[in-house]
Amino acid sequence: MKKLCVAIPTHNRVEDVKNKLEHEIALFAGCDIDVHIFDSSTNEDTEKLVGSFRDAGYDNLFFHQYSDGPSSNEKVYRIFEWAAGTDYEYIWMIHDHTICNEDAVEYLMRALDQKADFLLLNMQAGGYGTERFENLDSFLLEGAWRLNSFGASVVRNKTFLMGIDWEKMRRIYGGNRTLNYSHIGLYFERAAELQTPYIMQVYFDRKDFLDFNRAKKIQWEADTLRICLECWGEVISRLPKSYHCKLETLRSQDRWFLSKYSLLGYRKKGFYDLGKFMRYRKWLRIIYPEDLHRDFWISVLPYRMGMCCFCGKLIKNLRRARKNGDQIYIFGAGRHAIECAGFLQEINEDFDGFIVSDRSGNPDELLGHEVWEVKKVLPGKNSFVLLAILTSGVESVKKTLREMSGKDTQIEMLEMS
Repeated sequence: MKKLCVAIPTHNRVEDVKNKLEHEIALFAGCDIDVHIFDSSTNEDTEKLVGSFRDAGYDNLFFHQYSDGPSSNEKVYRIFEWAAGTDYEYIWMIHDHTICNEDAVEYLMRALDQKADFLLLNMQAGGYGTERFENLDSFLLEGAWRLNSFGASVVRNKTFLMGIDWEKMRRIYGGNRTLNYSHIGLYFERAAELQTPYIMQVYFDRKDFLDFNRAKKIQWEADTLRICLECWGEVISRLPKSYHCKLETLRSQDRWFLSKYSLLGYRKKGFYDLGKFMRYRKWLRIIYPEDLHRDFWISVLPYRMGMCCFCGKLIKNLRRARKNGDQIYIFGAGRHAIECAGFLQEINEDFDGFIVSDRSGNPDELLGHEVWEVKKVLPGKNSFVLLAILTSGVESVKKTLREMSGKDTQIEMLEMS
């Protein structure tokens, strides 16, 4: 029995798979880890790529073809069904565009020795450690949104995957209304079925993982409301009654996707209007009740009028900061930061660059602006910082900025989410 199998679902992304294998296949081979590619592409490019790596001597690499083009979440179910019939002890499913380093693999392999049934991987923790969840509610609240990424879960084959009623799982969590999160339904439904599940969280340093598509535009932008409201809401609400924190969990998702800045952008592009508001108002009322009035008016007001009503204060503060000679920075160097820069361009405001706490894994420049480390630019300068990051990281980033800026530096911080 091998301790770990890495499962990589992919679809028409041969360059991503190539990049991932070039970075990791030798590392995984050295750790006696098998890698299985599960492909639903409309061409043979990925299969040929895998063949070339096998020809180069990597016999720990395997290829599986799904010619019927299943949805991403149906593919996940099929992969786990396949895994349940293998002798691997653990299955780690991960995106084809996320890579890890040797430190991450070594620490994960040691964590597996604790024999947990399910491991939640926290890839943005800033340090190493493990923690066992005391109950199902803490697992749900801490893990639900993080687990929307395939790479955040490692499951023990002979305990977590054994005896699953797959037709039941598809009946409850399958279909268009739960599409993007049906794998989350599987995780938490199964955890509730186990009598005494051993579920742990594993913390890694931020340098250990890199998503090399982190700055790319999301493909489902036009469908964001359905995915972040209906699909998310349907899956969480359908979980077993043994979970008592469903409402709190519904409100734990990243608020960026439904912030006023995002909604205004969707409004301009034609993705959001009164019809969309009415269609999803049930979930808006449940998940973001404090924003319901605002979201209604964004859906009906002309775009420019909406910008004046809901972003006027931000625009005024930015112009005041610039007039006072303050530096204006966007904290972050990923997709949210790029969208924030687009927003500033929309209101004709320039900025002085992007800042990050650590340059490791970040680009040298983005959209023609430099990406700076905080300690290189904030100390000694009054600054206006727009936090364009996941909501869950805002408080820790605020603390970092205050610590790095120095006592004599004034910083005004605004959460863009």
